[in-house]
Amino acid sequence: MMTLRCTRKLLNHLPSPTIDDDAETTTILGDWYANLLSIRNRWVVLCISERTLIPVVIPARTFLTFVGRFREAVLLDLVAIGVPSATVEAEAHAMQAIDVGKTASRRVLGSLNDFAHECRWRLTESPDADLGVLSLQMARVPCAPLDYEYPSDATLKLFGAA
Repeated sequence: MMTLRCTRKLLNHLPSPTIDDDAETTTILGDWYANLLSIRNRWVVLCISERTLIPVVIPARTFLTFVGRFREAVLLDLVAIGVPSATVEAEAHAMQAIDVGKTASRRVLGSLNDFAHECRWRLTESPDADLGVLSLQMARVPCAPLDYEYPSDATLKLFGAA
């Protein structure tokens, strides 16, 4: 169980929020924050983990399948950075129930905005870039809230795979 905390811009495109304020996150990566970005006529959704700031960028196709595509992209990124498969499976199980709600942390929103600038820059330079590769590249950008550690390294540490 986790909450996908969306900016107002993204919430306007999704079905009504389904957040349960009493629900506790059971995923290792905690809640996720997401924003809708338009970059050179390409719409993407940028998501980052609350605990490690690892980014995931997915196409903003139909919003009815967004939550499922988000879950799949997170799991693919975890495998790509080297998280052991048994741990990825446990995270996948914990992500079976995803609530959608509004943002709650200004600290994470600040990091989401920093990644949005990075994403815009990279997609402006390479408009046809693969979003999975882009996510992995951005996971190797040092982040001040992590004491300038890479989100991918912070994620590996959190999963005990460092």
